[in-house]
Amino acid sequence: MNTPGKDYTHHSWLAAAALIAVLVAVSFIPPQSVGGVKLRRANILSDLLSFDDAEAAEPAAEPALFDEEEFHIDMAAGGSVGAPLDKAVPVFVQREEDTDVLRRSGFARVEVLGEETVFAGIRLSKTPGRHGTIIPCGPSCGVVFRHPDEKTLYVAGDTIWFDGVAESLRRYRPDVVVVNACAAELLDEGRLIMDDADVAALHAARPEARIIVSHMDTVPHAALTRQDMDQALRRRGIREAVFMPDDGQSADF
Repeated sequence: MNTPGKDYTHHSWLAAAALIAVLVAVSFIPPQSVGGVKLRRANILSDLLSFDDAEAAEPAAEPALFDEEEFHIDMAAGGSVGAPLDKAVPVFVQREEDTDVLRRSGFARVEVLGEETVFAGIRLSKTPGRHGTIIPCGPSCGVVFRHPDEKTLYVAGDTIWFDGVAESLRRYRPDVVVVNACAAELLDEGRLIMDDADVAALHAARPEARIIVSHMDTVPHAALTRQDMDQALRRRGIREAVFMPDDGQSADF
């Protein structure tokens, strides 16, 4: 006599419902702190942008900036990077150690950034960065772009506010400053890039400059969302001095 098998469908639905309930509940847990570092759920809140394929396929007219510390994400098994990219495009790196992997990957025009690197009439100046409040998360740098017919642009890069950034502001007196400012954090390294307090310090040091904050709502280890930053800057009374672009938005200065 055959014994009918048990139907587990009902139990599967119960398990799935329980899992969904747990995930929903976790999403409402407020930020926690471990060792002084705030832990939050993933903050990738922006949709991916789509671009015209024909436009994306056109060769880049401007140089690329690379850092070997970032290569591990896209590095092929043979240790090469940038397979889809035009190898004739000039590439600038922040240190000599970075040139090997680019040249090994077929890039023909690789140059280490200096204090007075010139490209197409634009002067590029490497500036110092500090990528972590506890332990630097690898080397980092910024770049100042100068041209007689354009405003001076300072892209601070992956850095917190420290005396190196302050000195770069004094030395180059930029008109526009771009900072990564979602307060991304790691347990061992601490806060990796700027937060609203750092942005306020930068504004106090160079009030004439227009500040652009980037990395908002796109970094999983961020401690500040775009809404958080907006509210924090308003409390500090400097919201009008800071441009926080929407996804895909561009601006002229």
